[in-house]
Amino acid sequence: MPRRIRAKQQVVIPSTALVASSTRYPGKAARIYVQRADWQTECYRHYAICGEARFAASFFGHSVSRAILGTAELVEGKPVTTPVGPAQDKLDELFAGKDGQTQMLDSIGTHLTIAGECYLVGRQEGGGDVWEIVSVMEMQVSGEQWSINYGSGYPIVYLEETDVVIRIWLPNPARRVEADSPFKALLPLLGEIEWLTRSVFSQITSRLAGAGLLMLPQGMSFPPPPEQEGVNGGSTNDADAFMLTLADAMLTPISDPSSPAAQVPIVVTADPDAIDKVKLIHFWSELDSESKELRTEAIRRFALGMDLPPEQILGMSSGGTGGGESTGVSHWGAWQIDEATIKLHIEPMLDVIVNALTMGYLRPALGDSVAIVVYDSSKLRLRPDRSKEAFELWDRGLLTDEALRRENGFSEDDAPQAKDFKVWLLRKLASGSTTPEQVEAAARQLGVDLGGVTAPTGIPREERPPPSLEQHPTRPRTPAESSLLLLAASEPLVYRAMERAGNRLRQTGSRPPNVPSYETHVHVKANGTAEQCLADAWSCAPQVLAGVGADPDEIIPVLNSYCMTLLNEQSPHSRDRLASWLELAGAK
Repeated sequence: MPRRIRAKQQVVIPSTALVASSTRYPGKAARIYVQRADWQTECYRHYAICGEARFAASFFGHSVSRAILGTAELVEGKPVTTPVGPAQDKLDELFAGKDGQTQMLDSIGTHLTIAGECYLVGRQEGGGDVWEIVSVMEMQVSGEQWSINYGSGYPIVYLEETDVVIRIWLPNPARRVEADSPFKALLPLLGEIEWLTRSVFSQITSRLAGAGLLMLPQGMSFPPPPEQEGVNGGSTNDADAFMLTLADAMLTPISDPSSPAAQVPIVVTADPDAIDKVKLIHFWSELDSESKELRTEAIRRFALGMDLPPEQILGMSSGGTGGGESTGVSHWGAWQIDEATIKLHIEPMLDVIVNALTMGYLRPALGDSVAIVVYDSSKLRLRPDRSKEAFELWDRGLLTDEALRRENGFSEDDAPQAKDFKVWLLRKLASGSTTPEQVEAAARQLGVDLGGVTAPTGIPREERPPPSLEQHPTRPRTPAESSLLLLAASEPLVYRAMERAGNRLRQTGSRPPNVPSYETHVHVKANGTAEQCLADAWSCAPQVLAGVGADPDEIIPVLNSYCMTLLNEQSPHSRDRLASWLELAGAK
């Protein structure tokens, strides 16, 4: 009897076209299903009870949901967008268009942050297509039967062979079929935060239950307890009598502030040796005073371990990248953090998602090997306020009117019309000190007709006579005067350079308290970065030195070497030392 040969099943392996992050399970193919791990269950539990963990996961979900999905075709290895066509029509069918895709991206980003994987499921229900994001906690597989168990009494949904199941996951570096997530490595810290929070709760509970145990020595005599509703308040011992008396003395002034009990003290007689024997025993431990600092440190470590800049979790006021004496982040620093968050963390997750949609949904649906899903993350970016710099460059003729309007948040529809510009120009010329000839010439150059304005004649203009050297004689400076003038001009340049260097050193995370920026180098080592710290520190030096008659090409290298020495030696600036440097260098 010939041996029966088992038919080989088709094996679906993770896609390697872009990144190993998605698998589509068609027909009866042998499915790569990784049963949910215990650590994933624990991650979802911490997401439900820890505010910091929930914020981090929701941040990823909300961030990726701001991206706009589209389609493109690969032409010579480069994507060319296709805003219309079969690929875009097929993408619009997914989750009923862009509004539904926003919720889809939000759910995928949240699940990838917590458990590192989720499922995109498409099935038939009620005669139409239903798409949903299913977590690993809900997806179940028994043999070849896939089902979705929503829990909470909802019926189990059994998937058919025609339904589409796409697994999306962040590959584990060691085993790429298994999932990985930021929460996985932070589970010990999340557990530490949980137990420290429980410790704080236990402190509150114990202190609410009682303020401690008061130890009183024998031999003390207490006043009799007050009557309760006309009945003599009996007690078994002196301590009971004292507590009843003390309670009445504390509650009576609260209920009746006019009562004499608010002003009269409680009288207790005791032996002189017994007075200092009273002792109060508390119920809390030494750990209670440290739990707040321990929990703060655990939260900080969690923020450092997440795939995000720590300022996104701890808040922008927690950093020290604001420059100067600031304890927070400036608007430029906040923009840089947001930009780094998008480039290094949000967009890589979007790459995983669009690859999964391309390989698991779009290409199988179209039978096309060049169509891809792309994203636009422009709505994620908060542009920095560059209006001040735009005005300065425009005023110097280095920026166009269109760029000036753009940087101030205006569109080209807000540009003035010819008549508006004419009115503005008339007001500008009328408020100036120009002559009629200059007004007419300027208007003619700008192509503006001012209605036949002619220059009045017969009115002589009074001119200021040129200055006379005889009336204001000058004399050359002495060498001593030139040296003092050079020192006076050089010292502000040194302070400016050291302040810029100090701000750059502070961006590394070291912020000595109560120390001005220009002396930061005295407390923080440059560690071979002195040259980078002084980059662009002398941009205004040529103008300053030219004003005192000094040669910038001769003085700037001396000042730069002097500041480099201060940084490397961690020495403070001294006017006398700067004067010696200038004198030894022969600067004039």
